[in-house]
Amino acid sequence: MQQSPETFVAEGGVAIYWRPGCPFCQRLDAGLGEMGERALWVNIWEDADAEA
Repeated sequence: MQQSPETFVAEGGVAIYWRPGCPFCQRLDAGLGEMGERALWVNIWEDADAEA
């Protein structure tokens, strides 16, 4: 089971809320490069709490 975004952030991580097809999200992902692999990416279309 994946860690909750709240817990991940409380432990010093970064949570990124994104949605498929979003050009801004794609640009962010490309710009972060390998650093983006250390973030927790939360798809708002698959997580009702994140969507709210």
